[in-house]
Amino acid sequence: MLYTGGHWMLYYPTAIVKSVLCHLPALVQQLWPYLVVVLMFALFVAVNGALVVGDKTNHVPCLHLPQLLYLALFTCLFSLPHLLLGHTLGLLQTITAGLKWGLVFILIILAGAYAVHYFTYVYKSKGITVPL
Repeated sequence: MLYTGGHWMLYYPTAIVKSVLCHLPALVQQLWPYLVVVLMFALFVAVNGALVVGDKTNHVPCLHLPQLLYLALFTCLFSLPHLLLGHTLGLLQTITAGLKWGLVFILIILAGAYAVHYFTYVYKSKGITVPL
């Protein structure tokens, strides 16, 4: 549901498809760089025969949730100047908005710890040991 100026609109899948088709030229004009990346990725998978590069037996694709945490850390680190310049007051008010945000922060930390603990994969060793 979406609230639009005084009434609630319920979006049905057919309405979404119809809207996308009506605005397809404008969408393609705005999204063409992303579409090129998706098409190049599909071409890579078709030519390579898999998602991985190299030995396909040792590089099996799997869901690696801690990678999302690395992405979040990378994104936060490089967006820090943008967040601090010009948005400092709004950011501080958001951070200190009360107990709700503290609880959300704790839940995110716990979810991240869970993901790292249960979804970190170790490569299989083929008898090669590395001295420490």
